[in-house]
Amino acid sequence: MVSNIVKRMFAWRKDERGVVVLTVALSSVGLMGFVAMAVDVGMIYETRRQLQVGLDGAALAGAWELPSDPANAVAKGSEYAAYNGIPSTEITARTIMTIFNPNDALQFTARRRVDLTFARILGLDVADVDASATAIVAQVPPVGVWPWGVPASQADEGYVVLKYGAIGDRGGPGNFGPLNLPPGEGATSYLSYIRNGWDDPGGAMPPYAPPNPYSWWVDPQTGNMVGPTRVGVDYLLDMSVQYDKPAWILADPDNYDPDNPPAGFKPHIDGYRIGLIPLISDASWDAATGKSRPVEITGFAAFYLDGRFDQGGHMYVTGVFLANAKGFGKALIGAPLEGLIGARLWR
Repeated sequence: MVSNIVKRMFAWRKDERGVVVLTVALSSVGLMGFVAMAVDVGMIYETRRQLQVGLDGAALAGAWELPSDPANAVAKGSEYAAYNGIPSTEITARTIMTIFNPNDALQFTARRRVDLTFARILGLDVADVDASATAIVAQVPPVGVWPWGVPASQADEGYVVLKYGAIGDRGGPGNFGPLNLPPGEGATSYLSYIRNGWDDPGGAMPPYAPPNPYSWWVDPQTGNMVGPTRVGVDYLLDMSVQYDKPAWILADPDNYDPDNPPAGFKPHIDGYRIGLIPLISDASWDAATGKSRPVEITGFAAFYLDGRFDQGGHMYVTGVFLANAKGFGKALIGAPLEGLIGARLWR
């Protein structure tokens, strides 16, 4: 009797082992399915991220040519996409759009086929990944602008003079580099704009005259502004010593190379010695030499303030070009396309 009971117990255990093996086998299939999902979904996600980054850059690069040159906008966007690993064979659409103003947006769409790995177990060999990016151009009033101007052709030369001192430097009175930014209250406003930067809430600098509707015109300061320049620049330098991070300070401004910045130098727009300066069209700059005539602002660049020096009773301000900053500021989406404009992503 006991022997029969024992035999049944062992028989039940053998049956249990069979059930366990079957359960593990079935669970393994499910587990492999989850692994397939995780690995291949990760691959799909990364592919889409790469596509999105490339298309974002392509749309932005091309949109800078809008609204005046749609064909060149498409060409430049396509060139940028190819440079970032998205060949023309993967681009499914290049579309000039009108969202708020005629020809104010550019859209790129692409599709990339991904060969799956583990998902083949479930009968899935490939997946098509789609991405799209749209960039729009809009009026961009500048913020935090220093009241000096630099000829556009000199912007990327590295070390430049931001404000001249002697009459002979600029051919005569009326244009030493300082700009009379609106509302144009002379020395008081000029000093404030050195210390705090000038912000345009929109509409303060309408186009001065055709034919270029995408620029702004402003009068130069007629005087040399020696006193306000000294006070304003000294304020920025003193505040930099107290509050700027070491990574924001340039050790050797005289030999700075924008294409090969020194290790450890990480400029930030919040630094007291880093600001935006208007870039002036060379034609208007030359026309205003020695005269009190408006100059044409075509863009902005980030500069590092080196300092000031006196020479023969004349005040000079020097700085170092860091990077172009065209379109920096808050975009007025939907406003008429006039004055300075910039490109923004629009999804």
